[in-house]
Amino acid sequence: MAYRLADHEILLLPYTGSKAKVVDLLARLRPWEFEEYREPFVGGGAMFSRIRRLAPCQRYWINDIDKRVVAFYRMLRDDADALIRHLLDIHAEHGGGTQELFGLWASWRHSSKQIDIATSAYLRGLIVRGSEQKGFGFAPSRVIKGKAITHTKIIRLRGFAELLQGVKITEINYQKVMDAEGTGVFVFADPPYEVAGADCYDHGDFDLAEFSATIDRSRHSCLWTLNCSATTRAAFAKQNVIVHTMRYSANGHAAAEEIIGANYTTPLFASSTPQVDLKMSPSGAAIR
Repeated sequence: MAYRLADHEILLLPYTGSKAKVVDLLARLRPWEFEEYREPFVGGGAMFSRIRRLAPCQRYWINDIDKRVVAFYRMLRDDADALIRHLLDIHAEHGGGTQELFGLWASWRHSSKQIDIATSAYLRGLIVRGSEQKGFGFAPSRVIKGKAITHTKIIRLRGFAELLQGVKITEINYQKVMDAEGTGVFVFADPPYEVAGADCYDHGDFDLAEFSATIDRSRHSCLWTLNCSATTRAAFAKQNVIVHTMRYSANGHAAAEEIIGANYTTPLFASSTPQVDLKMSPSGAAIR
């Protein structure tokens, strides 16, 4: 049975640091034309979902270093019915989430069964707090507020499964995705932020210098997001950079600045710049 996704339904996988709140702005900053879309840090898939529906192209490649995230996307692409039935059974038994289900989640993370690993990825952003580095715990507040597991969220996966048909899904180093040859390639990269590190991400800190070098040598059109700091501003001073303010749910909804960068200029990028707080000069100083 097909599921028609509403415009606001964009997040395939509940995920810390997703770009769901700013995805419309990011999509407006896309290159004028492209034949292939790649996302080396797919995470929750909000940008992939928006591009797939707003500006469809010929080829799609999504990637993540987290094997559980990759298992979820592959399972949803290749056997959505089995995954959805399994999640509906879980919801029937545990409702929005229980301490018992959290215990099962902990065991499913290390299972050899693809459906268990995929399920653990889905539940990670719904009933779990903490990280691999800092330790995990059950998040009952999300269940109480009705923001954990729901029947609607599970059924919605049918629509997302359709978006994944024909999509290449890999679990490799992000550089291999960004460096791979191709024509008319648009890369959107949303790596872990230095301010979050081990507090939010299971794989810990991220090598900013390595990422900057990858952008510098890329032959593709690249759009990326990072936290705004002296380090990130210096690393990308030569690129087209916008600074905007958003609120992070992982940080108690506190306001913080982010960088949106691109190694290209398009009419879409230029027209969207006035909609955010300020633009950076080539030296990295803010122009107000």
